[in-house]
Amino acid sequence: MAAYATRADLLAAISQDSQAKLSTDPSRRWVCGTGDGIVTTFTTPFLEITTFKVYVDGTLLTASIPTLSRGTGTDGRDRIVFAAAPTVGQVVSVSADASAINVDVLDSVLASVSAMIDGYLHAILPVTDTALLASLKAKAILFAKVTLRGRRNLEVVDPIEMEWKAAVRWLELVAEGKIQISQGTPDTAPDGAEGDYAYGSFEPVFSDPDEGTSL
Repeated sequence: MAAYATRADLLAAISQDSQAKLSTDPSRRWVCGTGDGIVTTFTTPFLEITTFKVYVDGTLLTASIPTLSRGTGTDGRDRIVFAAAPTVGQVVSVSADASAINVDVLDSVLASVSAMIDGYLHAILPVTDTALLASLKAKAILFAKVTLRGRRNLEVVDPIEMEWKAAVRWLELVAEGKIQISQGTPDTAPDGAEGDYAYGSFEPVFSDPDEGTSL
């Protein structure tokens, strides 16, 4: 399964949002590795750490705290560097401030929303049409933003809730065959066909299935 949007796509979108960086829970520790008495550098799942805490075997370090090496890990992840290597078997974990970006969370969310979209479009997978992929990327980013926001108790009416419902309803109508989407054209499809269409999947959730299909 391929993601309909990349991490870079999502970061570009959420960086414009007042609730942009919702992927990091500062109260949660993330395991970065286990000591072997030799390795001093450990890669975190974070980008753009401002403040952080390091734990060894669950104990918060208050002395000999590792230094931060920004952007030097895999895919630009931040790393921490110990002056002396943790001993064999010691588990190293890290928490970061809420403004940091946890790329493991972003990747997991993108995979999840792409699987959800696939559930509606199973009849025409894999999607190859350029225009349709562009439309689905926008929807995947929207679904990912909603999912990330759901990790927080915002205690306000979320302004993108209706947009999310409209996007889900569009997928439902496609799955029901009320909106036809094609990956072929009259010029490229076999004689008598207009392309491959998606029919049948999930039942409608937000409105009457017999309502009009114009969006």
